[in-house]
Amino acid sequence: MLALVATALVISNIRLLKHPPGEWLEESVENGTMFALALAGTVITTIFVFSLQINEDVRFLLPLIPMTGVLVAWSLSIIRIRIVGPVFFVALAINAAINHGYAHGRDPFHIAPAAYLRQANRNTTAKDLLNEAVRSTCGQQNVNRPNLIVVSYATLNVNSINFYAEKESYITGHRCTYTSYNSFDPDVQHALDIIKAIRPVYIVTVAPERQPPPGSPSAPAFVNMASRPVTERLALDPHYRLASGSGAYLLIYRNAEPPN
Repeated sequence: MLALVATALVISNIRLLKHPPGEWLEESVENGTMFALALAGTVITTIFVFSLQINEDVRFLLPLIPMTGVLVAWSLSIIRIRIVGPVFFVALAINAAINHGYAHGRDPFHIAPAAYLRQANRNTTAKDLLNEAVRSTCGQQNVNRPNLIVVSYATLNVNSINFYAEKESYITGHRCTYTSYNSFDPDVQHALDIIKAIRPVYIVTVAPERQPPPGSPSAPAFVNMASRPVTERLALDPHYRLASGSGAYLLIYRNAEPPN
């Protein structure tokens, strides 16, 4: 791609020099050379600047992908050689096939993935769990009152359950909201005070014995410090009762108090 873009810029500038100097600016805007130079300059400058810092994080380069795509498309329109277009089409198609295959568990080339490139998880357990939690707690009569989720796991947290609630709203026509206390706060009483202040209609959590201890591979030590004690206290709280949708893993408590 670098060779293609560099060649196109050279060709475009050579064509530009064939015009009188007074027409260079107008012509460079007209044929896209100015735009291509601006994009190429942005890409080069960004890579150069980020290479000087200690934080090597590939996600900062992602905004350059659309610019690179536009540059490649512009370059193909400048280099008027028939074979170049099909060659790049085949190369990009092969690249897309390799990436698509890797994302679905096919890795014949043993690709070393970046941290942000993960294979698709074909296990639907977490998805089914979130759907069940939303359908069990999102009644039309409760749309104006919040629900609460106690735990914060990779696949079961306040963000993921709100995402599934939004998806479900396209089917039901109404949307429920979910909130949480600060999962980084180990103060159990503080968490219970927040729950008391919010007075959620439903509380979604995980059975205490099924919650991984903080510091285990599936539960970092800095999060969910209070989730198990809070869940145990909910089981003893007369204001909340187990609701439909609860099981051996997922527990759903409904507020037994009437709304204000």
